[in-house]
Amino acid sequence: MTFPEFKAMREIDPTIVELIDRCDLYRRKGEYKRGYDCSRRFIEIAASDHLDESMRCRALVEAARFAYYASRFDECISSLERIRELLQSLDPESALKIEMEARLIRANVLRRLGEYSEALSLLDDGDVPWPTALEAERLLIEGACLYYQSEFPIAQEKLESSLGLSSYMKNDMLRARVLTMNGLLQQRIGFLRSAEEYLLRAWELCRAGTDHYGEAAAALNLGIVQYRLGRFSEARESIERSRSVFRQVGWTIGVCRAILAHGNVEKYARELGKAVRHYRKAGRIAAAHDFIREQALAEEFIGEVCTARGEYELAGEHFERGLELAGRIGPESDITVEIQRRLGELYVARGDADRGLEVLEEGLGLSRRIKERLEEGAILRTMGTAHAALGNLDRAEARFCEALEVLRRIGARFEIAKTHLFAVESLAVEGINGSLRPKKGLSQDDVKSIWRDLVEADHLFAETGVSYWKERSGKLLESFGRLRRTFTGRDWTGDMAGSVVSLKHNDDYLLSEHFVCVSEPMQMVWDRVNFAAGNQRPVLITGETGTGKEIVARLIHQMSDRAGKPFVAVNCAAIPDHLFESEFFGHKKGCFTGAVTDRAGIFEEANGGTLFLDEIGELTTLQQVKLLRVLQEKKIRRIGENIERPVDIRVLSATNRDIEKKVEGASFREDFYYRINAEQIHLPSLRQRPEDIIPLITYFLCGRNESDKRFVLIEEEALKCLQGYRWPGNVRELFTILERAADMGNGGPIGLGMLPERLVNGKAHRLSAAAGSGSMGDREGRIRKALSLCNGNKSAAARWLGISRGTLYKELRLVGLHDIIRERPLPQ
Repeated sequence: MTFPEFKAMREIDPTIVELIDRCDLYRRKGEYKRGYDCSRRFIEIAASDHLDESMRCRALVEAARFAYYASRFDECISSLERIRELLQSLDPESALKIEMEARLIRANVLRRLGEYSEALSLLDDGDVPWPTALEAERLLIEGACLYYQSEFPIAQEKLESSLGLSSYMKNDMLRARVLTMNGLLQQRIGFLRSAEEYLLRAWELCRAGTDHYGEAAAALNLGIVQYRLGRFSEARESIERSRSVFRQVGWTIGVCRAILAHGNVEKYARELGKAVRHYRKAGRIAAAHDFIREQALAEEFIGEVCTARGEYELAGEHFERGLELAGRIGPESDITVEIQRRLGELYVARGDADRGLEVLEEGLGLSRRIKERLEEGAILRTMGTAHAALGNLDRAEARFCEALEVLRRIGARFEIAKTHLFAVESLAVEGINGSLRPKKGLSQDDVKSIWRDLVEADHLFAETGVSYWKERSGKLLESFGRLRRTFTGRDWTGDMAGSVVSLKHNDDYLLSEHFVCVSEPMQMVWDRVNFAAGNQRPVLITGETGTGKEIVARLIHQMSDRAGKPFVAVNCAAIPDHLFESEFFGHKKGCFTGAVTDRAGIFEEANGGTLFLDEIGELTTLQQVKLLRVLQEKKIRRIGENIERPVDIRVLSATNRDIEKKVEGASFREDFYYRINAEQIHLPSLRQRPEDIIPLITYFLCGRNESDKRFVLIEEEALKCLQGYRWPGNVRELFTILERAADMGNGGPIGLGMLPERLVNGKAHRLSAAAGSGSMGDREGRIRKALSLCNGNKSAAARWLGISRGTLYKELRLVGLHDIIRERPLPQ
């Protein structure tokens, strides 16, 4: 409705205007029961003769929307059908907008009913542009449907686009919904800590905007993530909070889901009796209100607990009831697939693997028809365990490989880890429960392959933070670690793929604490750091993620005359829009809800010292204007105060974005860019300075203060793999992988099998070009530096450069260093 129409309507019928206002308020606050009652009143008044068809359509849109919120889907569809009849009498422009709104509501109903393909088809409108507000919601629905179809990469793209539009429109309600959906996606693919961050941001937004439904939804999903992380007390609190708010706003289905989630907390905590009581309570609520999906889930979850208790007959009864209920949702629902997998697991557990395979084959076909990729992978994994139980080891291995292929395609890291673990337990382990041990007769190659699977599983479980699975994989790692050592005794080297080399740390690599390099590009960075430390000009530090931009900023501060004064680092992307001014400028007590004390902002905290603005490319143009004013005038004013306070700060900024392109595209202000960019330091990527890889390895593993190691043992093939990888995460990624490998090595050499799959099997961009590219002078310089650092040892220098000894000799001849080939020490 346009503003003139709205104004005219106020003059005609203030009751209608009040109803529209109230509907809008209840929608924003998530008070859907009150909104539903209000929309019913709106329809009654709109049925009177003096209102035109456009107003009746508006009433029906509100009624359909709140009927959807209240899970009254038949009533919602009925209102949408009445809208379709009225649209023919409206002008084309008004009709199109209302019709688009109606399609969004219908698509949401289809999504809730599990008809994801139908919902996506409804929203696919070819070249017809959607209004921005509706486009953001359309992208959210599409992202949600694709998520439920396990199309995770595409879903993430849609959700990120929706998040960008909702942020641009400053629609915090929609933005919170997208953040919640992003949290669900991160949880599904196994990034639980990332999911927790998304959901916390969503919860904070909803709390600040008094969006009760959004607050409850975010809290519920936050609780689910917390119990998967093993933090059961926090999970119970979050879920109980969501349940209380759902009850307050009258959203019964939300209450039901919270009780189901509470049951899952108790199941994960191994309190199986409590879990069943919660599931039964949720089932009763679902049955009373005809929530078919929640009834089916309750039956499924009880069946799962019964299976864990060994109550197989009772478990089967619950699964069968769950399948019957799921069939009422639709002939091919996602819950049907899930329960078929559970039923297959039940048959395998009770020793009837043949029957289990029949059920699993049926589930596999259905998962592929409805594109439920996550369940497809899980079913293939269960089929692997079934074939292993029948002694069909080749078939079992093939099914496990298929499962990994499907799960890797969608990036479901937690499920990938489980598949690695189940494959080892099914194919290479004997015994039961706590007495699992490696099978007899395994060859050295078998153990090497199994070890790599377990290392990968253990690493992925560590990422998710789920302690139960980490402990389970850790016990097997310990068992197979002992078996690995039996092949060669205690020297830890016999099961390596090749020779093991020793690398020593040299303090000459450290130009300053944490600044490690031998490469020419980083030597130039060091010179620029020294220069920047000697003046007070703003510095912009650029470079890819993980290159060490904050380390450089801290060095500039520590080497400047502001050392000893505050160094305040701020991640610009992590500050919500509505808190931006309060965070940077501070506020006076009582100036807004929640301002219970006077608070100094970031600028005042950094007064006299250095302010480091990380990810500055994420600032909006409005935020840039606010910061620019302070940088120019060197004064701030707290929210709610009339006095200006002087601040004395030096600003250092960092970004991994191409800021100049953003300036050209008008998404970054030119005046602000020049203000922060009086000096610029660019950090080269790790792949551009491969000669720094060995110094970084030795520094991280034995050169830091807390390390008591004198040298690093590493398999030569593993070293070549590290030197040949492209390092998209740069030094941060290298250190993460070294930490993991050191834990796996447990004091012994780092082997190829201790490195993640993406390094070993990925497309490693060979960095041997470190010696074999560039001008003759550059190549000679690199070779001389490598030989000097290695005290003339040509084999060590070749390893340093990531090339073979034979290639090094060719390079020596090519650049004219024939004398070095004949002599052992490097001529001075």
